[in-house]
Amino acid sequence: MLRDRKSAYNCFPEIVYPALPPVRSLHGSLHVFLSLRCGVSAGIHPRRRSRSMPYLTLGFLALLSVWIQACLWSPWALAGVRPDVLFILSVFLALHGEEDEWPTRYWALGLLKDIFSSGPLGLHAASFTLVGVAVRKARSEIFRDHPLTRALVVFLSALVAGGLAAAVQTWSILPDSMGDLAARVLLESVLAAALAPVLMPFYMLFRAFLGIRPVRDLSRAL
Repeated sequence: MLRDRKSAYNCFPEIVYPALPPVRSLHGSLHVFLSLRCGVSAGIHPRRRSRSMPYLTLGFLALLSVWIQACLWSPWALAGVRPDVLFILSVFLALHGEEDEWPTRYWALGLLKDIFSSGPLGLHAASFTLVGVAVRKARSEIFRDHPLTRALVVFLSALVAGGLAAAVQTWSILPDSMGDLAARVLLESVLAAALAPVLMPFYMLFRAFLGIRPVRDLSRAL
């Protein structure tokens, strides 16, 4: 007696032969063959994302952020200062990324900024990594989805990252230029905080492709 029903893979019908063991074994081989043909291996759901998808998506968002900062935001620069869009993306990953992920994403975004900047190579990579790890450790104490929370976190993080970068570069800056450097870091932090509530909801659209699972627990308000 033959009976058709949907398989767990939802990809092809499964046929059950209760009284014919040899046919059952043949059906098992056919099941493996059709699983491979459908792109489904044992224990892997067909809707599972590719392992390379988060890296491809992050690369796309990083290049898009560089374009926004270099081209789109250039006419609205204040005193030659523009918000650091790559840093906003790094803080977004620190706020909404997985708990067990390595901080290589922050390091890669900082290294990308080092490539497009005139500072020492690795300076922003180190500051992005340190700030990203600190934000990820403290995010359980804040309500991450509120726009004011995102703006405040980006503002404080940009102040710390900019201060670290400025401290390393002080050896090549004259003493009378320290005031201008501090004002530049403060203005860049304010602009990044103003832009963060706009960009982070856009980044959130790519959450599934970045491998970020939805948060099910309730965080406390800031």
